[in-house]
Amino acid sequence: MAAGAGSGKTRVLTELNVHLCECKLKSELGDDAKKEFGAEVSEIVTLTFTEDAALEMKGRIRKRLIEKRQTIAADYPFAL
Repeated sequence: MAAGAGSGKTRVLTELNVHLCECKLKSELGDDAKKEFGAEVSEIVTLTFTEDAALEMKGRIRKRLIEKRQTIAADYPFAL
């Protein structure tokens, strides 16, 4: 992905990673619409130019996954 500074690249990549994880979990919980799409955290590779950027990305993804967990718990209360 190539774009200028402040254009939202990190946010887009963060949301993509979170979406992939959410889809994988929902497919495992029986949501047929998400069956062929998704990945676990350990199956995703995201490259950055610096170690600092990688740590920032990891922190953002972790934060969003924790937020999403609350939503998923409401939709699938028996799962978590």
